[in-house]
Parts: sequence; C-alpha cells; structure tokens
Amino acid sequence: MGRRNDTSSPKVCAWAIAIAIVALAPRLARADDTDRAPVIAIDLVSDVAIAAGVFNVASTAPAGMVGYALGAPIVHAAYGKWARAGQSLGVRLAVPLVGAAIGCGLHSGQRGEDDEELSCWPGALAGVAAGMVVAQIFDAAYLSRASDEPTPRMLSIGGAF
Repeated sequence: MGRRNDTSSPKVCAWAIAIAIVALAPRLARADDTDRAPVIAIDLVSDVAIAAGVFNVASTAPAGMVGYALGAPIVHAAYGKWARAGQSLGVRLAVPLVGAAIGCGLHSGQRGEDDEELSCWPGALAGVAAGMVVAQIFDAAYLSRASDEPTPRMLSIGGAF
C-alpha cells in the first residue's frame, strides 16, 4: 500500500496561506511600488479560512487566524518595510482586543428573557470581528502605501580632478 497524504482541511488551508505568502511577498519593491495587493490577497484568503471555520464548513479558523495576524507583517517585512511590519502586527493584535472590550461593555448590561444578566461573550466576539475588519482596512489603506520619504543615501566621498 502507498503512503496516504493528509488532506485535512486545516492543513490544506495552512498550505494555501503559506503558498500565497511565499508567492506574493518576495516580489522586489520599486520606490513607487506598494505592497497593497499582496496584503489584500492574503487577508482575503485568511478571511475565507476564518469564515469556513466559523460556519463549520471546515476546521480552518486557526490557520486563518495565523494568516490574519502574520500574513501582512510578513509581506511588509519582505518589502523591507520593517517598521511597518511591526506596526501592522501591533494594529492587528491591539484593535480586535479594543473591539472586544467595547463590545463586552456594550453587551454586558443587557438582560435575557428570564431577567438574567447575559454574559458579554456575544458582544466581545462581535467586537473582535469588527476590530479585525478595521485593522485589515487600516493596513491596506495606510500601512501598505508607497513610502512617503525618499530612500536614504549613504555618505559618499569623492574627489574631482
């Protein structure tokens, strides 16, 4: 008997995200080039993986979350924009947490049918989802733009004869 390949949904999705990152990220960046298209492509693949996991189509939510958190920072780093890679990672981790806190705060005072106080989990989950969308839009619109500043030049010394 031959060796059976593991084609479970999480592994296939993880490989799809990894292939998208490897295929799109290392493209050489020109001074006027932006990394917006690869960031958007990786975010779309990650969003589909998360949605498939949430709606029980496949068990791909963990791979989608990793793609969401690390995909765009890896693209920024591949373009040599190390500061933007750090900013992207920070925004992608902090904004959903702020959204969760806001959603939990808005939802925690509500009462259910039996006059029991509802937990804040539904509001927190909605806040996380909204925060993820806001972080993706901010990254694609602001952090993925072409550099505003010219490329720094090294000190060069030359003489004229």
